[in-house]
Amino acid sequence: MKHCQISFSAKKGFYDSCIIGKAHQLPFSDSHTVYTAPLQLVYIDIWGPSPTASSNGSYYYIAFLNAYTRYISFYLLQRKSQAATIFKSFKIFAEKQTSFQLKAIQTNNEKNFYALSHILTNMASITI
Repeated sequence: MKHCQISFSAKKGFYDSCIIGKAHQLPFSDSHTVYTAPLQLVYIDIWGPSPTASSNGSYYYIAFLNAYTRYISFYLLQRKSQAATIFKSFKIFAEKQTSFQLKAIQTNNEKNFYALSHILTNMASITI
């Protein structure tokens, strides 16, 4: 059995070292970007599958977070493949409600968003 020597200092406690040791990537730097209008940036996350279906048979959800307003739109999905259809609906609805155009999205590197590339080509900035 091998043992790892972990030095302890007042600046970093043992638990901090454990967290850093288990991290898969470096932490992101703090963002100082200030958004001045709705839909300048929307974060999108797909989660699932859930081990148990919701009352309508959904195993996934997709959430849209507006960086300016912090308003979250939440949709239940029965299949991940519904993400493109839901995104189109969200984009139309949000743009009509706010009178602003969706400028940029940021996703969690979900592979289903690559299928949206033909929809997103007119957008100014896309981070997948």
